[in-house]
Amino acid sequence: MPTDPSAATITLIIIIIIITTLTAIITRIIVDRDNNMKYVSLSLMQTTLSEDPQALNRHRNVILECVKDSDDSIRRKALDLVMILSNKDNAKDIIKELIAELRVCDRSFKSELGDRICVLVQKARADLTAAEGEERSLVTKWYIDSMLVVLTLAGTVAEDACRALMMVVLNSEGYTAYACDTYFETWESGKYQSPSLTQVTLWMCGEFALRKKSDADDEITLGDFDSPIDETKLLGMIDRILVGANDDGAGVDEDRQKIKAYALTTLAKLYPRCTIAHNKELIRKMLRTLDADVDVEIQTRSVECVIAIMLTGRELNGERSDPFTPQEHPAGGRAGGWASWWVGERSEPTSLLIPHSSPASCSPRTSRP
Repeated sequence: MPTDPSAATITLIIIIIIITTLTAIITRIIVDRDNNMKYVSLSLMQTTLSEDPQALNRHRNVILECVKDSDDSIRRKALDLVMILSNKDNAKDIIKELIAELRVCDRSFKSELGDRICVLVQKARADLTAAEGEERSLVTKWYIDSMLVVLTLAGTVAEDACRALMMVVLNSEGYTAYACDTYFETWESGKYQSPSLTQVTLWMCGEFALRKKSDADDEITLGDFDSPIDETKLLGMIDRILVGANDDGAGVDEDRQKIKAYALTTLAKLYPRCTIAHNKELIRKMLRTLDADVDVEIQTRSVECVIAIMLTGRELNGERSDPFTPQEHPAGGRAGGWASWWVGERSEPTSLLIPHSSPASCSPRTSRP
């Protein structure tokens, strides 16, 4: 290693020239039509420039073009580079371009691309929130809106991304009602009804729909207005969701069971807030359709809900009821279980419905995501 400062400077200049020249050569190779050459070039660029995102960022457009390639291995390698070069200064532009690709890419790639975009959106939110001069509330709104677009276009995304969205909405300052209304209206429009969007919409409706500002507490901030969602329209949406989930051709079994689990808990939460007798009867009817479900957990909880309604012998208006004793509990001695939670509105919201271990296990007693 040279000790002379002038020699060190010359060495540094030579290294920079070599890297610049090498990168230029790699970039030219990437635009080659040969897929093998593209893949090797992207791998070489990842190896040589992974420690220097700024140098990588100079070739952002070329890398993003590779995301549009028809070869899956090239697209994945390009996405690896995109994850490296993304930062708080360019994240919004990169996400915008990836969402544009998500709209037109083939169906087999949508879910994977959607997962990558979700990770970038979450990272960008954290970086922008920590940056000086950024308005926290505007960053939160951008995050909620961006995730909505991804959920509508990607179909199914990783459950961790949905949980992260739930957590942000739950802790957002004044955006809970906005998020609930926006996601509900998007689903209700009929254009986008993907499994992930359906699950998140059901969760939001269970937590925030039909609430008034007077219902808000330290853990739920509804914003500057009451929940604007119409009670009858909301239950009509859930009814259609359950009909679709019970259809043999409605997607894979895991997605359908998750949706039914979310719908079940949402109905349980909405019942005390309903003000129309006909809608309360509709909820009871929907709960009864689940008591013969193939999933034993969903069967049990739907029966617990219906029995809890009958045991109360009165309309539930959000008033807290005493929990069942072991002898009274309709599930056979599980005191303080799901039905005892459901009988009255809890003082704290349920933000995590489905544990990792079992998609259909939607215990309202679990903690936040």
